[in-house]
Amino acid sequence: MDYNVESKDGITVIALNEPHLDQALTATLKAELLILTSQDDGPLIIDLSNVSTCDADGLAALLMAQRMLNDAGRALKISGSNAEFKKLLRISQLAGMFELYATVRAGRASCGPKRKSTTATRVVKSPKA
Repeated sequence: MDYNVESKDGITVIALNEPHLDQALTATLKAELLILTSQDDGPLIIDLSNVSTCDADGLAALLMAQRMLNDAGRALKISGSNAEFKKLLRISQLAGMFELYATVRAGRASCGPKRKSTTATRVVKSPKA
């Protein structure tokens, strides 16, 4: 799985650089989300700008992250989702479950004032199977 993680000003962004959020990627995504939800304490933004399709397994991974963050009193925001993803949410009757933003910038702005003045970036490219 190819993705970037950036923590800046107390907000963590994981940008998925894959066209499909599906069963093939969800194990890796869930593991990364477990790490991110246990390490940080601020909001998490998942950027789906590069994702063209999402299946039930991908949606389940996002729901897991939502539940874990909600239990920890943290916010999950999704940016860059396309019309197909929004349709999947409507069909699944989950349209109100996630905070959706057009861009990462809009998601960041919704988090309120800056909390920390630190930046860390990590790029992960898993070998293709």
